[in-house]
Amino acid sequence: MNSEPSKSSPSLQEPAAQKKASKKASRKQSRPANRNRNRRRNRILLLIALIAAAVAGFYLLFKALNPISLASEVYVAEYTESFNSKGNLKSVFLDSEDKVTFKGSVDKDKIGTYDAAYVYKGKEYPFLVEVKDTKDPELEVHDLTITTNENLTPRMFVTSCSDPSNYSLKMTGDDPKRREGSYEITITARDDYENETSKTVKLTRVNDTHPPVIENFTESIELLQGKPYPAEQLIITDDYDEKPSVHIDTSALNTEAPGSYPVTIRLIDHSGNEQTYSQTVTVKENPNYGKKLVYLTFEEGPSSQTDAILDALERNNVKATFFVTAEHPESADKIRKIADAGHSLGLMSYSNNPSAIYKSEDAYFKDLDKISSLVREETGQDVKLIRFPEGSGNTVVPGTGIMSDLVRAVSQKGYMYCDWNADSNDWYDVNIDPNTLINTCLQHMTAYQLVVRFHDSPDQSTTAQALDAIIQNYRDNGYSFEVIDETTILPHQVVMN
Repeated sequence: MNSEPSKSSPSLQEPAAQKKASKKASRKQSRPANRNRNRRRNRILLLIALIAAAVAGFYLLFKALNPISLASEVYVAEYTESFNSKGNLKSVFLDSEDKVTFKGSVDKDKIGTYDAAYVYKGKEYPFLVEVKDTKDPELEVHDLTITTNENLTPRMFVTSCSDPSNYSLKMTGDDPKRREGSYEITITARDDYENETSKTVKLTRVNDTHPPVIENFTESIELLQGKPYPAEQLIITDDYDEKPSVHIDTSALNTEAPGSYPVTIRLIDHSGNEQTYSQTVTVKENPNYGKKLVYLTFEEGPSSQTDAILDALERNNVKATFFVTAEHPESADKIRKIADAGHSLGLMSYSNNPSAIYKSEDAYFKDLDKISSLVREETGQDVKLIRFPEGSGNTVVPGTGIMSDLVRAVSQKGYMYCDWNADSNDWYDVNIDPNTLINTCLQHMTAYQLVVRFHDSPDQSTTAQALDAIIQNYRDNGYSFEVIDETTILPHQVVMN
């Protein structure tokens, strides 16, 4: 018979008791060591805190003595761009930047180095401002197709190029033998300060064998006596030459006498392709030719002076021609009043801002379309008589050829443009003496047909005051008055651009 083992054995309990006692003794021994480590750690933390406090104190003291922080000792300002006087101010210690003022004179339009400073609470913080051109030219280019014998320049690839300073264009590529084919060209724009932009384009050279053509050519035309041959109305095109040479032989044409006359037109493109057209011009009798006529013209209105001008014309039973604008919108309704009084209307400009409308052919016609629409709304008339602001001989945008293009373009679109061959000079002075205007108009009585220029402007009050005497002087010298129409021999200035 087996006996049950006891629940507790002394031999097993003894090691456990010893282990427990050992742990207790170990804890008693480690307590002083832990306390020492804690003391050391606390001392270190206190030291760090003291050091941090000292650093912070020194920093606060330094910032209190030097509250202004600069971004750089030399601040670079971009040439011609708006100068930011606070651009070099990094921060103001515990205060607003509005309390800092800039001291110095910086010319953003002149390259150079300038002394400058920020002033805060009576103390100056100096630095240098260096005006530099650091930006590359803005260059836009396009692919090009030309003939095998055409000279090539980098400008021919350029759609637009701009830079605040002067720039030059350089071209690399092309075939020196000018053979047919396609070639990769690199166009580089480089300014005076060595900033540059390069772009790659495609050049295609072709063999041109087709001569220029006159798209609207007719074998015979009619011309009113006294009017010049309408060369600007010819629409001449060529496959690759935008402006082929045009030689019009009118040596046998006599526009002063009715009859039929031969005219020869010879076209040559830059590839040497040539075509000749023969035309018969019939000069018809002009009922006004040879008569002493005056065409009074008023431009830049209607305005607050329009009523006074209309009253003077009505008193003298004279009709005139008004080249209108929308420069004074409060007077736009007077366009209808001018037409209702029996005067002739011409178009000048909607904005009357020559520098804007002569930027491009598209800009000009957008402006012209707007004033044409306004006149149509006010009167129902579709007016084709125009006057260029400043005249067709102006040089508002020199060197662009814009006026040569516009003279041709308006004629091809069916417009008649009218300059003047007598100027009252009423624009010369706002308060010009009426007697001066009268004497000026008297001096112009040298042609049979006079187109006299006046202004209908808010500041030109003396123009209306002088009209009675001017009209009477013309009548005393045998002149009659007419409005401009298709029979008028329109004066044209020499196109200078």
